[in-house]
Amino acid sequence: AGKQWQLALHLLHTFALRHLTPTLVTFNSVISACGKEAQWQRALHVFAQLETRALLPDVVTYSALATAYGRGEKWQHAAHLLAVLERTHLAPNVVTCNAVL
Repeated sequence: AGKQWQLALHLLHTFALRHLTPTLVTFNSVISACGKEAQWQRALHVFAQLETRALLPDVVTYSALATAYGRGEKWQHAAHLLAVLERTHLAPNVVTCNAVL
């Protein structure tokens, strides 16, 4: 179970090899898988790829990243995402708030 993030990253890489276009849901799933195992740096790397693909993060994206930060004990980073959500006019959900607590 602890290797789900590795499988998720591998599948994302496979998308590129097969010339498939990952959606925001794909990226959210990979960020979430990384976050569940406190792989916050990998989650952040995947998050950064959204911009290069012209995908806009949604509240699920930010919540998954906040969870990754929280599990990686990067509380300030997680709290910063609340300000980002406010600037982007997205309302935090229960997952976002729990990750920051």
